[in-house]
Amino acid sequence: MKKIFLLSVVLAILISPAVTKAAADWGWVYSDEYQTTWIDNNSIGRDGNGFFAYFKITFSDAGRNRVIENRRSAGLPISGYYNLSEVIRFLYFKNSGGIKYISSMGDIDYNKNGKILDSWSTNYFNWERIIPDTLGAVEYDAAWERVRGK
Repeated sequence: MKKIFLLSVVLAILISPAVTKAAADWGWVYSDEYQTTWIDNNSIGRDGNGFFAYFKITFSDAGRNRVIENRRSAGLPISGYYNLSEVIRFLYFKNSGGIKYISSMGDIDYNKNGKILDSWSTNYFNWERIIPDTLGAVEYDAAWERVRGK
């Protein structure tokens, strides 16, 4: 059953980026000199694995340049990334024994015309401990604040 759920999550990420963008109710979460992060209030939920939501990241020129440099350093293609507009990210969170964890399940990178530049997804959880006072902690708190009443 768990594999079926994860497969459906991955398929939703890959085949419905336009639907995700169109049906979203984006609420502001965080901004700095590089990026602004939003949470889709319509995507928040929970299941036996934890709680989850879609996030959108929009970039300043400095943030876009940082993404390009990170991709270049990782040996990833940068073609089209000078027009990067936003990233839609699907994140899972959990709290185990008072320790907060995050798992990124996929990203879709869009240019300014809405064309997909790159995407990836996974069907397994790669839980990482959330370090306090990081963007992951801010995202966790934003999702938890919205899901706890559901």
